[in-house]
Amino acid sequence: MAIPVFLEPTKAVSSARIEGDGAEAGKIVFRLRNLGNVRLRPTELVAEAHDASGKAGARERWDGWYVLAANDRVYEWKLPAEGCAQVRSVQIEARFEHGEPVRGTVELPHGACPR
Repeated sequence: MAIPVFLEPTKAVSSARIEGDGAEAGKIVFRLRNLGNVRLRPTELVAEAHDASGKAGARERWDGWYVLAANDRVYEWKLPAEGCAQVRSVQIEARFEHGEPVRGTVELPHGACPR
């Protein structure tokens, strides 16, 4: 059995960013990057697909899990086949117990969804 122990630095710096790693074959890949020196623990991550007009479509949710300082956690989402071809971007939001959410967008190039 292993029990993680987290020690706080003298001066805590909390900073996060969502980065898109790309989209291919109807799947998007993105990461929650911890740019600070303390662990992050989002309560949830939510991704929402949008068409060219900005209309929201499919949505996915993940429970949060901690991200150690100066590390990242990779997420993947296989977009629903129905409507995938209309998706042009996916907006992602990481929500935390304390502090403001972090948002990012993954753009889908034309042809990113299989026919």
